[in-house]
Amino acid sequence: MFYYLLIVNKNGSLIYDRSFSSTMKLSSNEVINIASIFYSMHAISSKLTPPGYEKTSELKLENGGIEVMEANSMRLVCYQTLTKIKFIFVTDYQTNMEKCNENYRKIYDVYSDVVAKNPNYELDMPIRVASFDERVKEIFG
Repeated sequence: MFYYLLIVNKNGSLIYDRSFSSTMKLSSNEVINIASIFYSMHAISSKLTPPGYEKTSELKLENGGIEVMEANSMRLVCYQTLTKIKFIFVTDYQTNMEKCNENYRKIYDVYSDVVAKNPNYELDMPIRVASFDERVKEIFG
């Protein structure tokens, strides 16, 4: 089960969040804290990654940072684009990585088509595009 989708820009600001669970409800401050703390940990881990390290995911970025954080009952999965935008999924522990990869590809396609190409959207600003919201709901239905 997917609990949350967070999108963080290259500067570490939360630009989009969506909850998919009625059981896990976080306040807006808690969501912002999660995004900013994860962004910081991702940045630190990318600096600690040895030179020449090759990621196992499709995007072969140098010094990729944290991709997955697991706890007893939940998992944070992070996908970073070439433009340093991070798509972070908060899932339960049973959600398999193939489903996360599949949903990431769908979300990234929608983001590219609906948000990035929108002439009214300014890069790195909060995403307030209704059609993006609708498509996200469809994907995570």
